[in-house]
Parts: sequence; structure tokens; C-alpha cells
Amino acid sequence: ETSRKSLAANVLSSASQARQDATHVIANLQRQRINSQIIASQYLEKNLDLVDMLINGYEQDGDIALTYGAVARECIRHQCVARHVLGSDHMKKFFDYIQLPNFEIASDALSTFKELLTRHKSTVSEFLSKNYDWFFEEYNTRLLESNSYFTRRLAIKLLADMLLDRSNSATMVRYVSSVSNMVILMNLLRVCFLLSHIFL
Repeated sequence: ETSRKSLAANVLSSASQARQDATHVIANLQRQRINSQIIASQYLEKNLDLVDMLINGYEQDGDIALTYGAVARECIRHQCVARHVLGSDHMKKFFDYIQLPNFEIASDALSTFKELLTRHKSTVSEFLSKNYDWFFEEYNTRLLESNSYFTRRLAIKLLADMLLDRSNSATMVRYVSSVSNMVILMNLLRVCFLLSHIFL
């Protein structure tokens, strides 16, 4: 197993074309079934340290980080992987990754973050219920009140996707019942309104 993991790390960190080819191969393997079972899901569930390696890949430079991110999103298709990441400290790290100075890496991290928070409804609902306080404190202060207009705009859209999903109705009621949350959202609406007048 150790040699397989080392091989995976080396391939994903190799030359650009090799990384692209490896990403395509891994993506295809994620969907392969044997006797109606998705083998990749079973393998990843027993080797979640591989998933940890992929998420930590956002701490790498340039294209390597993007490759790790692309493979991580393929793995998150499996609910066991998403549950592992949602239940780990990786979720707190995403608030750092999304604000990295490298725009491409930050955008890729946001895509993975969105995948985690929208794909597996029941798992996401459980996560939001158990982690409401710290998660939305971070979400509000670091994303909705970010200095980056791009980050704020995408964070608003993701927030709507999460809260308007029926499986998250209890979280939605709790969120909109907070005066401080409503103040943040009203301020964001005001900014959007002012910008629309500037550019129209």
C-alpha cells in the first residue's frame, strides 16, 4: 500500500502532460464497476490518507495544486470520501485555501469546497447541523465579508445553493433567524445594487 501511495504522489507531481493523463485515468477509474460495485469507493474508504494527501495538495505550487484539486473532486463523488473530508480539519483549511493569492488555486479550492457542500445532500445536512456555529462564523467573516468581490459573489451563490436545498431547511431557518446574518446579507445586497448602477 505504501508503494502505491508513493506512486500516486509521484505521478501527480510529475511533468504537466503526465499529470493531465494521470488525472484522466483516475477520473475514469472512479466510475468503473465490478459486479455492480464501485471499486474505487471501497479502495478509498480503506485508504483515506490518500484523500488527505489530495486536499493538502492545495499547499503545493501552481499546476500541481490544480491537479490534486481535480483528482480530489473526482474522489468526492464517493460519499464515504466526502463524509471523511467534511468531518476533518480540512474544512477549516479551505477557508485559507480559498483566499490564497494565486487566483487559479483559490478558485479551484472554491470549486472543491462547493462540491463538498452540495453533492451528497444527507451528509451535508448532517455536517451543517453539527458544525453550524463555527462553520457559519468562518463563512460569514472570511467569505461573505472578504475583501475580494469575486470571493463574496461566489460565496453568496454557494450560500443560496446550500440554504435553499430542502435537506437543509432547518439550517436555513436557523441562519435567516439571526439578525447579524441578515445585516451581512443586506450589506452585500446594497453593494450589488450600487455596482449595478455603476456598470449599467
